[in-house]
Amino acid sequence: MFNNIELHMHKEVRTTQTQYEYRKLIGRIIEKFGTRKRFAEVVGISENSMSLKLNGKTGFSREDMIKWGELLDIDISEFGDYFFA
Repeated sequence: MFNNIELHMHKEVRTTQTQYEYRKLIGRIIEKFGTRKRFAEVVGISENSMSLKLNGKTGFSREDMIKWGELLDIDISEFGDYFFA
């Protein structure tokens, strides 16, 4: 019993983060703005910040999704297809 408690106390706890696929969103960016760089300029963020979002390294805030949706003509009913795929 003591061994189980000791093992449990030293057990590494890992959290899993959902990885989303943003190919459809990237396609829409290219379709509407030609390049990611141009879209980043319009959104008002750096290319690096955009890359981190599109590679799943940082998340999208509610405000990001609303702004991006407006700029990319994505209806809120389609957000799941673009931001949570």
